[in-house]
Amino acid sequence: MGQNNRQDYIGSTEVAAIIGVSPYQTAYDIWCHKKLKQEKIFSEGTLERMRWGLLLEPILLEEAAKRLQLNYIGTQVHVRHPEYHFLGSTADALTDNFDVIEAKTTGLFNKSYSDEIPIEYYVQGNYHCGMHKKQRCIYPVLMGGQKFKTYAIEFDKDFYDFCLNSCVQFWNKYVIGNEDHPIPPERIDAIKDAVCVANDEIILAVENIKKLKSKIKILETEKQKYEFEIKTHMAESEILFDQFDKKLCTWKEAERNSFDNKKIEEFLGDKVKEFKKTTKYRTMRI
Repeated sequence: MGQNNRQDYIGSTEVAAIIGVSPYQTAYDIWCHKKLKQEKIFSEGTLERMRWGLLLEPILLEEAAKRLQLNYIGTQVHVRHPEYHFLGSTADALTDNFDVIEAKTTGLFNKSYSDEIPIEYYVQGNYHCGMHKKQRCIYPVLMGGQKFKTYAIEFDKDFYDFCLNSCVQFWNKYVIGNEDHPIPPERIDAIKDAVCVANDEIILAVENIKKLKSKIKILETEKQKYEFEIKTHMAESEILFDQFDKKLCTWKEAERNSFDNKKIEEFLGDKVKEFKKTTKYRTMRI
């Protein structure tokens, strides 16, 4: 079956948004795309990254095949769920055993080349596994255009079922149903000095946040204590291993360039106003 119109089904990159863990889009965005038939709008930078991702994908797949001795039985393999036709998955590649491949060109893994897969990638890979009936998702990743690594996750059926149920409920309630999806709170413009009265549920939520903030402060103090012990033990070393040669953590030197705003304002004088940009956002304080 072909991919057809992306507005007619939920794809793997949209699952993270529906369960609320995507840094790029929300369930509301997906609703606007599926129900209201609004086209997704991407920034110029995003379009450029997407273009290079597509161009480099065959190279990443080829390199992964060489390094991991993989044998592909298909690329860009699209399937639909046998019961829920509105759920689709397009795998970059499938192997002849139990792997689904999801190639990435990214800066998300940061310059330290972390071993932690971003949550939205995990969701996508696990969803691929469930849809294609595979037991593992392998990610060939090109980071920063200069570092190639491969990552892998094992299929978690319970998490897949959770994602599946969330997508089914979303589709039935908001896409084929008559209910409008609520606008994310952070997108609602505030009316200056407007007030509202809390009910018992909201008062409890505020109190719970206060308790959590207190616990977070205590936990942060404990965390700093343990970090001090580890750093003291490592001294001048950058990498810490256990007795079985498993890497536990790294402590490496990093650099960050920043501008001295005071010196810039002194140099530009009144002209500095031409370069200032005002961004509005809402801050919650409890």
